[in-house]
Amino acid sequence: MISKIDAPRPTIDDWLTRDNRAWGFQHAREIVPSARIRRAAKPRPLSENLRALDDVPVLSGGVTLEDYLRRSASGFLVLHRGTICYERYLNGLTPHTPHLLMSVSKSIAASVTGALIHAGALSPDDNVCTLLPELRGSAWEGCTVHHLLDMRGGVRFDESDDDPNSDLFVYEQIFQWRPLRQDLPSDIRQYMAGLQAERAHGGPFLYQSILTDMLAWVLEAATGRRLSDLISELLWQPMGAEDDAELTVDRHGNAYADGGISATLRDMARFGELWLEDGVSEGTEVIPKQWIEDTLWPSWAVGPPSDYAHDTAKAVGSRYYSQNWWIVDPTRSLYAARGYCGQAVYVDTSARLVVVMFSAWRENTPEQEQEVVDVVRSLAAALT
Repeated sequence: MISKIDAPRPTIDDWLTRDNRAWGFQHAREIVPSARIRRAAKPRPLSENLRALDDVPVLSGGVTLEDYLRRSASGFLVLHRGTICYERYLNGLTPHTPHLLMSVSKSIAASVTGALIHAGALSPDDNVCTLLPELRGSAWEGCTVHHLLDMRGGVRFDESDDDPNSDLFVYEQIFQWRPLRQDLPSDIRQYMAGLQAERAHGGPFLYQSILTDMLAWVLEAATGRRLSDLISELLWQPMGAEDDAELTVDRHGNAYADGGISATLRDMARFGELWLEDGVSEGTEVIPKQWIEDTLWPSWAVGPPSDYAHDTAKAVGSRYYSQNWWIVDPTRSLYAARGYCGQAVYVDTSARLVVVMFSAWRENTPEQEQEVVDVVRSLAAALT
């Protein structure tokens, strides 16, 4: 006999609230229209050699990995030297359940950009308004592809997540993540075209998610292909993904590139391993090695960290932000793709380590972000 479930299912009104995130992050496709990112016809298997890591101290005070995951994670995978040595699922997550990546999506969009630049489809120095002539005379005039990747655009866009009147909450309505409560465009491209200038393009780093959505528009214009298809053809299939991923879209089918991808834990481990292995999967170059090197060691990355004018709340434990990745420690090639409320892919080249984490934190604080960095460092030390 099937028991009755009395609790109401979350809706567009409340799927992102603290109490519903664990469910919402695993069921985004049931709330928001989504495009499919098709998996590989022949998935690449991941080898396993599971190790007893539950009792490894990962934080000060003797906090073990088991303690940490029970309070902080929905999924956690450790890939060491190409082999899964730890894998954990909590909060109803399963190995084949796509989980919302939030801003980890930005690093996927950047990887596609690197592959397209290598193929000659566009250049990092291309002007946005050359690729999108309809934006000539707008606030995007003078903005380049590289400005978009490094978060050095000049448009006015406030994404304070604690202010319901910020631009973040406006564009989430356009992307159908929240009920439409204002007189807004139904098309994110119309909204982006109307943004105003605030400073010169190419100035100090300022984290603005809308820049990745503009990047998606540029990639689609340069190729005539939808972003979901580009991710499938240039990343998911070549790296041997075993599950379809998903990408939420607005009412016109435009990709929510900065935070709308959902994928499984193991496929994100494959993605991290692709970066760990200099962009090569089974002998095939998927992401150019030079692109990865330029991400880790950009030409402008000289001087003290203060020179980069980071938004400290989003730059916890990082040296700088480059091509949609957080560079934690370039001396050991330790870097991360990070997303709201605990989504992360950490790559530690020196330790030959990839750590993937899915979460549904009730708060997103600098202290929690720092904990993830500390956990990764502790695991690297324990395994090496």
